[in-house]
Amino acid sequence: MALAQVEAGQIAFSVAFREETTLLADKVVKYSHIYTNHGGAYSKAAGIFRVPRNGMYVFNLHGKTQSGKELHLDLYHNDKYLISAFTRDSSQSQSGANSVVLRLIKGDEIYVKTRGAASVFGRPETTYVVFNGFILGLLSIPDEYRD
Repeated sequence: MALAQVEAGQIAFSVAFREETTLLADKVVKYSHIYTNHGGAYSKAAGIFRVPRNGMYVFNLHGKTQSGKELHLDLYHNDKYLISAFTRDSSQSQSGANSVVLRLIKGDEIYVKTRGAASVFGRPETTYVVFNGFILGLLSIPDEYRD
């Protein structure tokens, strides 16, 4: 992790699929492309953002399916379901998105899982399946605190 960035509260990541991809059911989504990983807290290999500092964080989840497919992406905080981005099976490709603001402590884990198998839409010139997170501000809260 980039210690100086983390100590300064400069934490942000943005990951995506820039190609058509089939996702397996009930698995952590491991995005193939990293736009930014400022502070180094997102693990591409694990598909997990590990909170490096106590603070208020914003997470955005976006998805787009191929025509005739369904997509259900779920955001988790330490194995607890939070929100979903969902699209229905349709003759045209569909998009879904959601966002959340969370008070988190160092060591918490945030990640996306599929609720079922899915085929996501993407090309290098048209990226639709994105997971972003960034810190709004640092907080002085006890390490044992949980919302």
